[in-house]
Amino acid sequence: MSNVVGLLSPLDSSSYRLYSDQMISVGQINAEPLPAQRLEGETVIFTHLEYRSLGRLVSAIPNATVHVGDWAGIYWNSVLKSGKWFKGVAATLRFRYRLLKLSRKTRLVFVSREDTNAAIANGFKESYHIPIGINPPSVPRRSSITVDHVCFSGNFRYEPNRLAALALIKRLKNFPRIKLIFVGYYANDLRSYDEAIELHDNVPSVVDFLAARRPIYISLISIGAGAKNKILDAALAGCPIICTHESLDASVSALASVQMVLDEREVEAKYKEITSNPSAWNNTTEQVADLLASTRSWSAISNLMFGDAGVVRTHSY
Repeated sequence: MSNVVGLLSPLDSSSYRLYSDQMISVGQINAEPLPAQRLEGETVIFTHLEYRSLGRLVSAIPNATVHVGDWAGIYWNSVLKSGKWFKGVAATLRFRYRLLKLSRKTRLVFVSREDTNAAIANGFKESYHIPIGINPPSVPRRSSITVDHVCFSGNFRYEPNRLAALALIKRLKNFPRIKLIFVGYYANDLRSYDEAIELHDNVPSVVDFLAARRPIYISLISIGAGAKNKILDAALAGCPIICTHESLDASVSALASVQMVLDEREVEAKYKEITSNPSAWNNTTEQVADLLASTRSWSAISNLMFGDAGVVRTHSY
């Protein structure tokens, strides 16, 4: 839904119609029920590759561009690598079965370069990369980083985020001077693991929260796939970031505000690197935030999708 809103909001509201079987809206545009007749012209389907009726939907609208976000095979492969063999194998087989029902000529859009390459390698040659855009904070950015605050954000009923949060709690439980903060949907689920942690369940804006406090952001994700908009949010807010390789995609892995670790055992050393030179890190993170604000706006990303040279118009039939 964030991609739907981000990509469509910069467009003239009179230039498109929105259809859905759910009550959703973009600005003042409310979704209508999908019409019985065949859709003509430029059509974009926002869904997921594991949507069970995707093959039938694409057959009914063969000229559509399908924005699926990520290549689920990468996620299920990471589940396999984590040791959850039964779940990983069963999900991979289901994913492959559903792909059999989808034409290899389907035009697909992914939010990360890695997922796009995986789709092309699996025969979906009409696959394109449109990165996630970002909304700058609507509140003033704190003037300096808060070195004794550590934060992680996400939906904490999503397993990769929950496991990353538990790993962070375990790693920092013996550092009482560090305030550990979790922000996002179902953050209150984590209360039973540590009474001392600070929880903010379902805040109006994660990037605003991070910008106002500028904690050190630590992401210990060990499984997952797709673009990492939580890292973008933290970088845009001016936070120093410590994270695992699995927390990153190619669009954010080279940001100067990111320090990568192999696992949670390296967190303490990276934390000390940041806190021993806060002035330098303050400057670096501000420069990164300003750069992202100018290059990854939703307006710029929407133009990649719908502009005269964008994926939809350039490749429409």
